[in-house]
Amino acid sequence: MRGQIADVRRAVGLASATITKGGLKLLSGAFLSMVNSTGVQVLYIGPDGAGYQGIVVRRRTGSLVMSVQHDNTSNDDFWAMWDKAGNIVLSDDIQAGAGLARPYLDLPLYPGNVNQWCSTTSSSFASVYSGDVTVQHANWDWSFNVTDNGCSGEVRMMVDGVQLGPTFTYTQGNPTSWQLKVAHGKAIGSTCNIQLQARRTSGTTSNQIAISPSRFRGVQS
Repeated sequence: MRGQIADVRRAVGLASATITKGGLKLLSGAFLSMVNSTGVQVLYIGPDGAGYQGIVVRRRTGSLVMSVQHDNTSNDDFWAMWDKAGNIVLSDDIQAGAGLARPYLDLPLYPGNVNQWCSTTSSSFASVYSGDVTVQHANWDWSFNVTDNGCSGEVRMMVDGVQLGPTFTYTQGNPTSWQLKVAHGKAIGSTCNIQLQARRTSGTTSNQIAISPSRFRGVQS
């Protein structure tokens, strides 16, 4: 009787288990697989066909979502996230050993000739740069170069009509950079308008404050 009961349990398989201490270790060619009700393997942790360990996560349709897999060129493992069409949208550059492989990021260049910098002669704050951005990070990090042709002035950042951070005071004849990292308090995913404003505080309308950005980016807290 006991033998028959044991045989039935083995045939049914493990229906539920709880680990209260220690962990689950998969050795050699063992693997962990999760299959949905339609027969699609949505999670696989274990060796690939070449014997390398990896992780694959798929959508219920079978298309890739995330993977950690072997790269033959570097003989190392890389991680990647995939869109529904099967394109890698985020991954590390395992062949270089550091940094991103995807996505490609634009590296903007700015005018090196100060005579081509955006400027204002206004004695009241005027927008020199303006744009609408989608918030992706909790903090912004910026750096702007400031110069003049015969006057002092002030520079500030406005977000949706409200000043963010302190007012930068510029002294005539002292070209310098304004750098600041600040928490903006905007909701992640929201869209807001940013304006970099400047004004002259001395001189006449023939004098101007000129500005050129050297960095503006979202960063972590």
